[in-house]
Amino acid sequence: MEYARTVLEKAYGPEMADELLGRVTKSLQNRSFSFMEKADEKALFTALQNERAQTIALVLSYVDASKAASVISQLDERRQVQVVESMAKIESVSPAAVKIVEADMRKKFSNIVTSSNVKVGGIDYVADVMNNLDRSSEKNIFDGLAEHDQELADEIRKRMFVFEDIITMDDRSVQRFVRDCDPRDLVLALKVANEEVAAKLFKNMSTRMAQSIRDDLEITTNVRMKDVEDAQQRIVDIIRGLEEKGEIIIAKGGKDDIIA
Repeated sequence: MEYARTVLEKAYGPEMADELLGRVTKSLQNRSFSFMEKADEKALFTALQNERAQTIALVLSYVDASKAASVISQLDERRQVQVVESMAKIESVSPAAVKIVEADMRKKFSNIVTSSNVKVGGIDYVADVMNNLDRSSEKNIFDGLAEHDQELADEIRKRMFVFEDIITMDDRSVQRFVRDCDPRDLVLALKVANEEVAAKLFKNMSTRMAQSIRDDLEITTNVRMKDVEDAQQRIVDIIRGLEEKGEIIIAKGGKDDIIA
């Protein structure tokens, strides 16, 4: 905040800087559940552990993904599934609904009223949360979801690891999945890949394979974006399959520390 004040004072002068900072502070204070930004994972879990799954889902939809994942990982297995499913199916919440939840949580949290519908939760957010969970919790949640909503489980899983995330993988894992990829899929996928992804893949191919892919890239033209996306998805599916078998590692949060 002091840095922001210095920048604003240089640009607008001391009085205007104070006014602008005051507006920002007031805006933050009026955001629903803004008080939770300073609450740690332990405090959040203590406050939420006995609430209904829908209530937990709503509240966690307002905090960052790593903090939400920490709370979810501490719930029992059945409630983990219920909370994640509820979070995935949230699209927007009416002011009235938020008021009810905040009234119920008043003794545990601050009572803040929202003035308009807010985008919370959703599948993309849940995918982010799942990427921060330890593997045990992740497996339990997916197994539970698959029992009664396989489509939702597949949609969440699809968004958890994307083609561009290849740059976060270790070289040995990249070398492993490349062996199982159709060369044509690699050519199509690389047509729109950024330089980092391309460099990562070429670095972990044999010299002969890399040259073959480069040659094919030069003569492959007029490619439909759908074909590119389908090829990238097939590669991602291979990566997920190998990870489930324990043959490669996808770096994740939670308790998934890597031991050399």
